[in-house]
Amino acid sequence: MRINGSQYHTIWVDPENDSIIKVIDQCKLPFEFTIAEMRTCEDAFDAIHHMVIRGAPLIGVTGAYGIYLALLNHKGSDWKKLLYESAAYLKSARPTAVNLAILMDEMVENDKKSSVCSMEF
Repeated sequence: MRINGSQYHTIWVDPENDSIIKVIDQCKLPFEFTIAEMRTCEDAFDAIHHMVIRGAPLIGVTGAYGIYLALLNHKGSDWKKLLYESAAYLKSARPTAVNLAILMDEMVENDKKSSVCSMEF
């Protein structure tokens, strides 16, 4: 969408800091244009739960970014456990959101199906 001559997506990675996800705060539309920042999985949960973002596809994408932020900020060695916990946590942000549940389940299932997976953070 174009706002005051600038093009915006609804959700995007900050081009100057890939540990910040930006979203248009849809609670404020149409009277105010505000950009909210997500830096943690908890921020993504809050954006979903408090309807900062709206629409089934965007809810699912926000959940995926929530897992991205959880793994990005993870300091331990058991990232798979964090993946499963984050997916369950994010699903609970809006239990009736079908796209969110499907995407979170797919992320967990794809990890379980993977025979070789080596990620280092």
